[in-house]
Amino acid sequence: MGTIRTVGDIFGALMLVGLTVLCVTAPAAKASNQSCALALTLAIDVSGSVDQSEYGLQMSGLAAALRSDEVANALATVGYGQVYISAMHWSGTGQQAEIAPWTLVRGRESIHRFATLLESQPRSFDKFSTAIGEALAFAEAQFAKLGVPCRRRVIDVSGDGRSNEGWSPNLIRDGVVGRGVTINALAILANDKELLSYFQRYIIGGAGSFVMSADQFVDYPLAIKRKLVREILPPVAQAGSSDTNGVSLLR
Repeated sequence: MGTIRTVGDIFGALMLVGLTVLCVTAPAAKASNQSCALALTLAIDVSGSVDQSEYGLQMSGLAAALRSDEVANALATVGYGQVYISAMHWSGTGQQAEIAPWTLVRGRESIHRFATLLESQPRSFDKFSTAIGEALAFAEAQFAKLGVPCRRRVIDVSGDGRSNEGWSPNLIRDGVVGRGVTINALAILANDKELLSYFQRYIIGGAGSFVMSADQFVDYPLAIKRKLVREILPPVAQAGSSDTNGVSLLR
């Protein structure tokens, strides 16, 4: 396992992320005549603590959630043609990969195609540590590829462990949130029953941010469906309890 880097390293990293965002000039999706309500990027944990069966549960569960009536109804509420979705795998330092480019959701057919694409993706990494800070930086850089201004930009990060390598996630989080991005999290508690509070403290942030949990990987499909519905709907339309910092905590 590596070590969390120093604040000086973080400053350099943030400068690099900023330059990455500014230098991406070839958008993956063409601008639509309609306005964009939401750009949502899905960041999926494929670090060494996730075995192949658990990887399958994540990918099939995410695909099933995207095909569900609940997610379809949430997308219809926002308005088809108003939401872009992308997806990535993440693991240790330097181990991040886009697995599905930005896709404009125009109806059930387009979201089903996106779900099928996710199911077909081979695992990008499988023998590396957990670098959540670098995952957040990579996820933020994906928004520059979109080329469409969106009223909300959201990173959906799920994982089963604490960051143990690379940049300190809370410092990266603060920079990402400061640039107007919301970070939500799904904590998979199979190996760490205190992970939800860790994600609350160090990972999530931004307008309407929240953390949810799944006790085991078998609980992931239902949890990610509930999480997607909550993320897609405008925050003012969502229900849920909040702590004193205004961060929703759902199980």
